[in-house]
Amino acid sequence: RDGAPIPGATGLKYKVQTADGGARLSIQVTGSKPGYASVSKVSKTTKMVPRTKLKTATPTIGGTPQVGSTLTAKSSKWTSGTTLTHQWFRSGKKVTDATGPSYVLTSLDQGTKITVKITGTKQGYTTVTKTSKPTRKVT
Repeated sequence: RDGAPIPGATGLKYKVQTADGGARLSIQVTGSKPGYASVSKVSKTTKMVPRTKLKTATPTIGGTPQVGSTLTAKSSKWTSGTTLTHQWFRSGKKVTDATGPSYVLTSLDQGTKITVKITGTKQGYTTVTKTSKPTRKVT
């Protein structure tokens, strides 16, 4: 996979795995015979293996949109093993340092609507970003 050995892939056949998505595959074959030097050859690489699309649903926001309250990003149905990152937005503008699954509303949020973008990544899969619907205006 991209020039690195794949653990356990030592047989005559190889079934392409999800983890191969985005990579090029090749095979190294070594021949040997008593009294002769061993020879190894590497094949040309394949075309890039297509990535699988992560499964998910649009996130929602839990909590009361009121200064001092905590909002929580709720996401479900992601492909198992997906790494999630969060970014909170105030009226469409990124909130600096608001990158966790929850966000405490401040006076700067009053009168604005809040959304959260969740990005999922996993080896062999296409990265997916989903944005929640906005909250009602923060009071």
